[in-house]
Amino acid sequence: MELSSLSRLLLSLSLTLALTACGGGGDDTNSNNNDTLDNGAPSNNINANVARCETLTDTAATNSGLTLINTDSDLAFQIEPAYYAEQSGAILAQINRNSADYHYTWQQLDGEPLTLLSPHSPLLAFEASDEGTYTLQVTVTEINTAQDAAQLTWQESVNITVNALKSNNAQVRVSHQAPQGTLVSLRHHLMSDTAAMTDLTWCIATGPDLLVDFSEIDRPLFTAPNVTTDTLSTLSAIATINGTTVIDDVHILITAENPITSTYFPQAIAHTFAYQANSPYANALEQCVYHNELTESCLLSTLPLIGQQDSEDAMKAAIKARLLVSHEWMADNFMQFLEQMDPHGDFLTLLQSVTAIVISTDIRPSFYWALTGAIYLDPDNLWLTASQRDTISEESDYRSQFGESLNFLIPWRYVKDNDYASEYYSIANRGARSLDSLTPELASLLYHELAHANDYFPVELHSQLQGPKLIDDFEWISKADLLISTKLMQQSPLTSAPLLDLANVSFKGEDATSTQQAYTPDDISGFFSQDHANAYYAYSSQQEDMAMLFEEAMMSYRFGIQRDIAVTDKPANATANNITLSWGQRGRIGEDKVSERFALIGASILPTINAQVIRNALPAPISFTSGSTWAQSLTLTTNTSVNTSVNSLFNKAINTNNDMDKLNNISPVTGEHSNPLITHPPLTFSGER
Repeated sequence: MELSSLSRLLLSLSLTLALTACGGGGDDTNSNNNDTLDNGAPSNNINANVARCETLTDTAATNSGLTLINTDSDLAFQIEPAYYAEQSGAILAQINRNSADYHYTWQQLDGEPLTLLSPHSPLLAFEASDEGTYTLQVTVTEINTAQDAAQLTWQESVNITVNALKSNNAQVRVSHQAPQGTLVSLRHHLMSDTAAMTDLTWCIATGPDLLVDFSEIDRPLFTAPNVTTDTLSTLSAIATINGTTVIDDVHILITAENPITSTYFPQAIAHTFAYQANSPYANALEQCVYHNELTESCLLSTLPLIGQQDSEDAMKAAIKARLLVSHEWMADNFMQFLEQMDPHGDFLTLLQSVTAIVISTDIRPSFYWALTGAIYLDPDNLWLTASQRDTISEESDYRSQFGESLNFLIPWRYVKDNDYASEYYSIANRGARSLDSLTPELASLLYHELAHANDYFPVELHSQLQGPKLIDDFEWISKADLLISTKLMQQSPLTSAPLLDLANVSFKGEDATSTQQAYTPDDISGFFSQDHANAYYAYSSQQEDMAMLFEEAMMSYRFGIQRDIAVTDKPANATANNITLSWGQRGRIGEDKVSERFALIGASILPTINAQVIRNALPAPISFTSGSTWAQSLTLTTNTSVNTSVNSLFNKAINTNNDMDKLNNISPVTGEHSNPLITHPPLTFSGER
């Protein structure tokens, strides 16, 4: 599988830069099982040239042309021929210049409230709940690098009419801007549960030729080609639904970009912006943490750690001023989570050791990086509405193929009250989810990633940081053996040499030796149960060992959510019902020697807790029954029958190949903090973050 641009970057970055990539994701290399659908190319052809719509003489016209609306200024609009309620629409603002050097801000002036999905992009995607007339305004401001130069600004408005909801319909989500070289993912949705689709074909209505991955016909993937000027690409999806031809268009604004000069981000990344435009750190955020022209890390005086500048009382405001996002809703939801779901202030305290919080559609996996001091979050852990979810790239985790030659699996999950702690949300389901439902995945992710930040820059050392760059302080902290993870390794190291070596295969992509390929599940069970790690991922580095201990202990103590882990066999087409346990435990963090290791590091990471009190409160681990299946071990009662609702949900997910990435050929490194498409009910393996 070819790695994405950001994936290749994460894989190649040196550990000396202290990048800790901990996210998870699906594997998109499996062929789509929807054999009845016709994409104009063989189902196993994942790189197909897309036909031009005018060549498809057996289909209806696509009506994909946009209408140009001029104004009294250089700013003009392109609007769609028709808009419909409950269906995504798009408006393009253009000034006959490439958009990379301008800020865009859209706002609604008239009509019932719209859902604006990309209010800071030249291509606005929106949704209307009802028919009616609407007025939208855009302000375009030049990004001025010369302080003494005049800043150009345009502001114009446009009126549109939204028609009533169409029946027997489908749509492609969602129109958006794509910088050249970035991955584009689209998703074709049926808008009725009773709709029956028997055919789906894609074609190019306007724009450059495209080479598209059609391994899943309703989720095409392609890399935005290089362009010399901003170029609109319109794709049409032509489906047969209930015997009728149904067509929908999607618009991608492929934007020409300044030359990539960054040694840190040498592959194309999404556009991001400071959540608070008036933040004193807005310019630093946009230039110093996630940018294709970042050539050196910024000075600590330019972008200090949050805890160096702001008091604990002002922490929420300080965090809001350090958010860099690709979509405004990501920051909205993140702040809402901190305000409502962090009653003990754990995350506010832990965030003192970061310079910025970056949330972008193309970040997968989540990671922390000492070079910038920023935490980078996969927004799949933050969406609350189906429309928000539409804006997230469906790119898979670059590690999803690691360790496939090994002869065992190490599944894990978070549970509460004998059930999965978080819910499974099929991408075909257009429903919303609650803020509370984010907690199991988002809280565990934040505990984990922020443990890394506080490992490298403990709060107690903030007053001693001198720079001139943050990476300079990391180097002296590391050389002085002041990293919290170093103290853990010195006082209570992991000792299983086989697992330490296997971790290089499962998490770093090394080839497995013949000895490693011959290990049986019972061999791995013996190695793991006799050592004192709480997770297989702990063997990948001392940093991950520390972060996994902290994460599991805090999830158990704060939320009553426990972590299951097991070693199983590896049958073909692994499912929760057919993998058999060699060994396993619920709440391994409560094991005496494991909890002792947490007590060594807990308060150093989060000074507001008493780690010994937490250790004493952890429930004793419960052992699984050897020979049972992973599904059977979910319900730990005297009745060993399988939880039928969970099995039903699992089987439904297995049989809905549109919604699951390669569940019938499971990768051993799918992470819990990955796309919910593959985690619930999870066959979640080893790549913990």
